[in-house]
Amino acid sequence: MSSATPALPTSLFTNGSLSSPQNISKTDLNSCVKVSDPGGFKWRLVIAYDGTKFAGWQYQESPPTVQSMLEKALTQITKLQRKELHLVGAGRTDAGVHAWGQVAHFVTPFNYTSLDSIHAALNGLLPQEIRVREIGAAVPEFHARFSCRSKGSLLQLEVEGSGFMYRQVRNMVALLVQVGKEALDSDIVPMILETKDRRELAKYTLPAPPHGLCLVSVKYKEDHLQLPPDSPLTSFGRHHTITKCKLPFY
Repeated sequence: MSSATPALPTSLFTNGSLSSPQNISKTDLNSCVKVSDPGGFKWRLVIAYDGTKFAGWQYQESPPTVQSMLEKALTQITKLQRKELHLVGAGRTDAGVHAWGQVAHFVTPFNYTSLDSIHAALNGLLPQEIRVREIGAAVPEFHARFSCRSKGSLLQLEVEGSGFMYRQVRNMVALLVQVGKEALDSDIVPMILETKDRRELAKYTLPAPPHGLCLVSVKYKEDHLQLPPDSPLTSFGRHHTITKCKLPFY
């Protein structure tokens, strides 16, 4: 594991930095393990990434995806197989789509006394386009996808909903752009909404480009975000002053 601190991608982050491990050894990581439990322990991640080089979030071996890169790092740190980790993301972002507040969870059969070294090791193993902003313990009821109340995506405008179909946000934004350019009549919007069929939306416009879309945040029920008993404090990294996701349209 390298002791060097990789630079953050300037295309994604400004106003701060998330540090990576400096001289994190296997002994340091092993000393963080506290106890084993057949019931398992659940961990919540908040992740930012520049999706330009990745074939979306969802796991596949090639070309690389954000989930596959995270699982590769987690298997090295935890010594668990990817199927044992049960890594789940809140949203399956498309190829080229960015994120500032993607949320995921994974499980381990053991607890940790501290998460700072694990956090630093993760960011050290991940490519510079992917940063884990936060890692914390999660209650058993928490599920990155199914506990979600709403997601906020930004593509020239902000869109929020409890969940989105494949390319739905990109279709919605592209439609509004066409209406704004007067290429389509504004009456088309309520007509499509009346059908309650997303296939109607796709008939009128192609999806907006993925590189302009950023998953900004995911909201959850407050009780699902409580720290479970006997859990370590949430790690925000050694430096956590990042305040903005910088994309070309800002």
